[in-house]
Amino acid sequence: MSPAEQHNNFNTPWLPEIESLLSRLWRDGILAKEIASIINQRFGLSLSKSAITCKVGRMALPPRRGQLDATERSINRRENMRVWRQKNRAAINKYRRERRAFLRSQNSPAFDPAKPRNAGNSPWSPTVMARMGELWARGLTTPAIAQHLNAEFSLKVSERSVQGKARRDMPPRGKILGRSGHFEWTQQQKDRLAALWPGRSSTAIAAIMAAEFDRPFTRNSILGKASKLGLPNKARGGSIAETDPVILAARAERRKAKDRERKRVGPVRHRQQKYQKKIELRRIAPEIEDFSIPTPQRKSLIELGEHDCRWPVGEPKSSSFFFCGAIAEESRPYCSAHCRRAYIETRPR
Repeated sequence: MSPAEQHNNFNTPWLPEIESLLSRLWRDGILAKEIASIINQRFGLSLSKSAITCKVGRMALPPRRGQLDATERSINRRENMRVWRQKNRAAINKYRRERRAFLRSQNSPAFDPAKPRNAGNSPWSPTVMARMGELWARGLTTPAIAQHLNAEFSLKVSERSVQGKARRDMPPRGKILGRSGHFEWTQQQKDRLAALWPGRSSTAIAAIMAAEFDRPFTRNSILGKASKLGLPNKARGGSIAETDPVILAARAERRKAKDRERKRVGPVRHRQQKYQKKIELRRIAPEIEDFSIPTPQRKSLIELGEHDCRWPVGEPKSSSFFFCGAIAEESRPYCSAHCRRAYIETRPR
């Protein structure tokens, strides 16, 4: 077997003569591309530059100039900087003296050795820091903390400055909130969640509890705590518990009736009939003008229930914004009139 055939076998390692030649060429400073060309010509192979560099790494050959690791480069950089400062110490001191004289002549506030850095411009007074500590302990986010501080003390601190100050001077969240770094739910909050759970969405519950307890609640936190408390799952399209035997029996009967109808007329005919029935219901649904919706029917985001129409009316930022609030279609977020405007039915195949 020739050296080329033996090397091209994937189960055979590099030949000793190839490795010795590679090691010698590498120590002589030959480029990886030229090493690949020399080995290919001598042994009839088709190695690439990447194959040579990978093999060099596996053979643990010493690095050459320009191939030092990050630690050695950092050490050399610091050493070079130290040598440069020693050689140019006189020029550096001269520049510093001239800079101080210039600042003294301009009466610049930057030159005052007895004055602490940013002593006159720093907004972080002891009162502000104490208030920030209270907001931080309550679990508010950094944008919310910045907004509170700007409103209470007439400041202009940014979210990034609050983040930096929290990293430097505030304890980690985990030491305040517990081992996991999250707030512990009180029994009062758990009872309130259980009371609000039926008939409301998780987003609406989060908004209500955040307003009542002055603490940030999110949709995911509400869902996670409801799962841990074992609250009943909300039925799809409704807020009735899935474990109610009467509801489960009625649903099973409806499914059996649909299955019987599908078997009687066939699956294709059944889909066509269902499509035609839906179209007829949409056709007989009356047209509705958004601003002619009765006032008692209109609802806000928090007032919406599981079966209410969620068609928005008006600008979200205006005080006159509301949702339709009519009875929504089954498995649809809108009522029949607004479904006609929201959906374009496609014919079944």
